[in-house]
Amino acid sequence: MLDIFSELLPYDLVLIIGYIWFFIKYKNNYLLLLIVTLFFAGIFKDFGDILLYRILFSSNKHLNIGTVIFEIGTLILTIVIFLKYYQSLKLRKHNLLITIFIIYCVWFFVASVVINNDSVLLFTRELSKDLIPFLLFFIFAKIMQEPNNSETLKLLFFRLINAQILFSIAKLIILMDYHEGMVGSLTGISKGGPGTTLPLLGMIFIALNSKMILKRKDIWMIVGLLLTGILAGKRALLLLFPVLYVLLSIYVYRKKFGRNLIYVVILLPAIIYIGLRLMPTLNPENKIWGSFNPEYAWNYGVKYSTGKEDPSDEIEKGTGRLGALVLSLDLFTDNTISNEKIVFGHGLEYFSMAGDRYYDRDYWWGISGRGAITGILYKFFSIGLICTVLYVLYLLLFLSQVKNKRLRHTMILVVFFDFIFYNATIITLPSLFALLIFEMFYDTSMTRKNIRV
Repeated sequence: MLDIFSELLPYDLVLIIGYIWFFIKYKNNYLLLLIVTLFFAGIFKDFGDILLYRILFSSNKHLNIGTVIFEIGTLILTIVIFLKYYQSLKLRKHNLLITIFIIYCVWFFVASVVINNDSVLLFTRELSKDLIPFLLFFIFAKIMQEPNNSETLKLLFFRLINAQILFSIAKLIILMDYHEGMVGSLTGISKGGPGTTLPLLGMIFIALNSKMILKRKDIWMIVGLLLTGILAGKRALLLLFPVLYVLLSIYVYRKKFGRNLIYVVILLPAIIYIGLRLMPTLNPENKIWGSFNPEYAWNYGVKYSTGKEDPSDEIEKGTGRLGALVLSLDLFTDNTISNEKIVFGHGLEYFSMAGDRYYDRDYWWGISGRGAITGILYKFFSIGLICTVLYVLYLLLFLSQVKNKRLRHTMILVVFFDFIFYNATIITLPSLFALLIFEMFYDTSMTRKNIRV
């Protein structure tokens, strides 16, 4: 563990300097400071979980002390800020959303703590990922009725997104490696999912700000977001980002595919070329800046997601995320899982305490490993079917608040693709969820005051 910390220390020091800058800039506003802190979760993960435990207990082992402090601390701060605004919030307007969320929380508690004997601390930590965005939803809905507040939040998120780009470049320069599990200041050393979802939310942010009439700085920001994903080793981004770009251009903002098409024609081949050479898994040499071989990259992607050696083969059940979804459907329909486990799940500790069984197919019901279990499967296996259905309903009601119908459809597509087919970082990382909430409400505020960063 010391070797890992020693290797990451220079990069983490860069993150600390960045956090100090943001802290000084926004120290007089608790809401903005909360958002900043959410975006610097990686510092607490690396320093708290690795260094703090070593200092206190003189051991290589660690108990996620930093993560616990971060999750509980940000939850308490969010509740304090919510209570500050409580009297002015129009909660009755969202009675159905509140009711569904309360039922979800109660069932969550029953399934986790009462039935599966999870610790209250673990339940609270997991619930904080839902409760923080839930409370921020009402706060943003209130304060973003004022154009000045919307512009202040826009500038903050603009700075935070660009900071992730700069941190990713710094990571490559300092560590001379892409370190898949590290995405800017958002994560510690083990969770690389935001490498895909941050660029997607960043593209929506650019679209809201530009209405897809892109200027030079928008293009550079797009390139930076793609580079962030590539430097996190996120292969899916090479396909998902262009698809989202086209949806925002043609479907949401109904732009003629003229100048935007030129950008795609020019940038996409360069992005694919650079991505395939930078990501070790996508070139035959398995190294940074290996040879350019699209056929090898395609075959790897298909095998990684489905276990198929040949495109004509059937999906290998249990292998990759698609294979895990197919196998899970079989487990659900052929009564392999007991009715009690279908209703209440296996508990949060089943996943958090897996340890060395991360790749044990027997432990994961025949699935190739914990990494193949997508967001919706995690919900189902940990807290059961009813809780999962309630959460899906809650998400749909949540996203229905987006006034622009076409933008709403696009956001639902992005969020649920991440939830069903990926690792659900948009809705499990409060930082990305906060960015999503801002984007939900900013579209309407733009009609009153259209100011570009």
